[in-house]
Parts: sequence; structure tokens; C-alpha cells
Amino acid sequence: MENSIIRKFSPVECERLMTLPDFFTETGINEKGEEIKIRNSQRYKMLGNGFVVDVVAHILKGIPK
Repeated sequence: MENSIIRKFSPVECERLMTLPDFFTETGINEKGEEIKIRNSQRYKMLGNGFVVDVVAHILKGIPK
């Protein structure tokens, strides 16, 4: 492919791929119990370390009882 531009997914697009609601990882709670905004770099890490529930369920269906 010539002159193609490759871009990375936004955090919201990653959340959608993980079947999470939009902006699910945008805020968190700090040690004082206050709501804080989470940096995009941390959101990517959280989403990258997760599993898609539908995929796990599909894999587990193949395991004999």
C-alpha cells in the first residue's frame, strides 16, 4: 500500500472492542475517595491487560465437562 496512514485506536475505540461502555476507563477513584481523570496511557494499559468476556466464554465452551 502506498501513501497509507496508520493510526492507533482511541481509548473509546479500544473500549468498544473490549465490549465496555464508552468512557468506562476515563475516570477512577484515588486513595482519598475522590474521582480523578485517568491518563490515556494508563487507559491503554488497562484495556490491554483485560479480556473480552464473549471470547473467554467461547473458549470455555470448548472445554469438556
